[in-house]
Amino acid sequence: VGLLWSKKTPVSTIHSSSKVFNKLSDPLIFAHLSDIHVNDMNPDSINSFQTNVQLLEKISPEFILLTGDIVDNYDYNSFPRYGDQFEKYWQLYQHYLSPISHIPIIEIGGNHDMFGVKAVNSPHNFILDYTHSSTRQNTNNLKDFTVRSFQVGQSNTTVITMNPFYFPTAHPPLLFFTTVTTQMLDWLEEEVSKCQSKCIVISHYPSSMTHSHNSSKGFKFEDIIGAHKSVLAFLSGHTHPTNPTILHHGQGGLEIVGPAGYQRSKFGIVTVDNEAFSWSTIDNQSPAKGVISYPAPYEQLTPNTIFNDITN
Repeated sequence: VGLLWSKKTPVSTIHSSSKVFNKLSDPLIFAHLSDIHVNDMNPDSINSFQTNVQLLEKISPEFILLTGDIVDNYDYNSFPRYGDQFEKYWQLYQHYLSPISHIPIIEIGGNHDMFGVKAVNSPHNFILDYTHSSTRQNTNNLKDFTVRSFQVGQSNTTVITMNPFYFPTAHPPLLFFTTVTTQMLDWLEEEVSKCQSKCIVISHYPSSMTHSHNSSKGFKFEDIIGAHKSVLAFLSGHTHPTNPTILHHGQGGLEIVGPAGYQRSKFGIVTVDNEAFSWSTIDNQSPAKGVISYPAPYEQLTPNTIFNDITN
């Protein structure tokens, strides 16, 4: 029997920015998908993904972030199940994604994507063959795969990806939680310190499913995503909430756990307007005709939110 619980975080006191809101600045608009679980045993997974792709083609976000469990990697539905690598599911993902291949996409691995992979550059680490961010051409070692920065879209937004896996990887259910080591945290701090402005950190595992060691400087994972001045938000998936789960860390750092694209038929359209981060739910069964970039929903307020009516 498995138990899931939300990690409790104290409510942060947010001293909001007093900068003047710039109405001439267009918001950044991107999409956040998670846990699409593409497979041919459950046709609904493909139907849901196709619907999401059609919506994303119409919305045309600047880029797309996909926070893991891209494929399902089971070959039967009865329990108990043994997960492994099934290349045909990766081929399905690549095929059904093709209508939006012109939109930049950053993918990371989920536990379902990484069942039974012997090494980073193993022939069966199919995420390197069928996704767009980590490839066999740009992944030469464990650090390349585990923590890396990407500049994406016309805005040149910095996205820092985390794949906190140990090789050889286990089979289910042993990948349900993860641990970030001192080395991983040092790598993350190094990448965050390079950010010229605000960056977005993504991982499949929420903080509630992540056991953290301390970095060499004494910081835990929650400290880095929750208090570092260069981190705008942390996005994850894995727990399949019905609606996005909003958490705050440190000095108001924002974490959003996205709902499952397959089981919940939902994804997020995210706007960043004058550094205010706003995650809006898109239900592919009844999609919204638009989203509001400002003001941000109250539960998503951060120290970057401007409360200043001088020019309004």
